[in-house]
Amino acid sequence: MQRVFFATHNGAPEKGLPLEAIPSRLRDKGGSAWVDLESPSAEEVQGLGPIFGFHPLALEDCLSPESHPKIEEYDDTVFLVSRAIVNLPDTIAIETSTLFAFLTENCIVTVHPRPLRAVSGTEERLNRYGRLLADGPDRILHQLLDHIVDDYFPALDELDEEVDRIQDLIFAQQSPAALERIFLAKQAVLALRRAVAPQREMLIALAHRRVPHVRPENQAYFRDIYDHTLRIVDTLEASRDELTTLLDAHLSQISNRLNQVMKTLSVVAILSLPLTIVTSFFGMNFETMPLIGSSFGVWVASGLMIALVLGGLVYFRRKHWF
Repeated sequence: MQRVFFATHNGAPEKGLPLEAIPSRLRDKGGSAWVDLESPSAEEVQGLGPIFGFHPLALEDCLSPESHPKIEEYDDTVFLVSRAIVNLPDTIAIETSTLFAFLTENCIVTVHPRPLRAVSGTEERLNRYGRLLADGPDRILHQLLDHIVDDYFPALDELDEEVDRIQDLIFAQQSPAALERIFLAKQAVLALRRAVAPQREMLIALAHRRVPHVRPENQAYFRDIYDHTLRIVDTLEASRDELTTLLDAHLSQISNRLNQVMKTLSVVAILSLPLTIVTSFFGMNFETMPLIGSSFGVWVASGLMIALVLGGLVYFRRKHWF
């Protein structure tokens, strides 16, 4: 799927132009253009080289969906890689995809293997504010990155709610399912951090350094995105520490319950020991044994065993074993 937008400095954006006509239209009329390729084939990606003159290494990166976020300069083109959330799920299972962007003086070309909310959101904003593209391709880049970063906040909210649910499982319900939920949450934190943290370097460059085709008056917008990224990373660090604390608390809780079980079993074993001694004593095969011939022998032995058990219970109770 292709999206092609062209706008002069004073006009509303035109849509549906042939991709091959964009370079000549930019030379003849000036203005700015945004070309978006959604789920392109390898031939379509490689075809961008002859049309726009993009570097082959950058085009090769576009064919790798697991590329890490970065910013690179090739001749007169700035190549950026970012990771965006594919959807906004109601679980902590976060799925991200890659957005590739080529920024030139008067054109931005984006490539992504899957549909992205950031692209559709930027397109909607462009339809509402026609001058957005006329203000320059760096404004489109800002809108894309702004949407990408903002989409991480609902995921953080869901993660925060999951941490609260895990706390309830551990301290209120004492559920064994908490352990699995903790590890799933930690995986989500790691996935989010792996997607967001590398983008800080890219945003630092856009916000504070001289990057070709990014006008200084627009760097304030990128600084705002960078601040949001720092908040996300700090929140993820706090969530990771909280999950580690919850894991330690859950393991301590399991250990305490195991200790209680072992203590109970130890009490039972110790109380059964005098019973075994008494029955073993009277079970010895000697001809002469005390109380062997007495009709009260069994009651004496039984009373002795009961007394020993009760004495043991009193002793353990005073020691607060149960």
